Amino acid sequence: MISFHVPELYHNPMCWFAKEFLCNVDVTIIVREGDLGQTLGYCTALEDEFFIEVNINQSNLEKITTFFHELYHVLQHLDRQPRDENECDTFETCLLDRWVKSSYTIFVKDERQ
Repeated sequence: MISFHVPELYHNPMCWFAKEFLCNVDVTIIVREGDLGQTLGYCTALEDEFFIEVNINQSNLEKITTFFHELYHVLQHLDRQPRDENECDTFETCLLDRWVKSSYTIFVKDERQ
């Protein structure tokens, strides 16, 4: 079972991600926004609980992109893979594109205008 606590902006992408990638996983994901200076976001893993913080000083589209980047770190951890920033940089865009092609396209269209 997946449990998550996310601000409203991240609810739909989190639901999509959970359905696509976390069907057979018992995890808790907690997301919050904060002023992180030059850092876009980070992910901390504590056993089966993940804490993600996203820099509040970004556009909504940038926040969602950063969110997907950090969620990819969750997958790396669950798959017992080493943290690989280059891989996350690549897959944040892939995840965003897949999410955009899902039923949540309206958000991204509005954000890019």
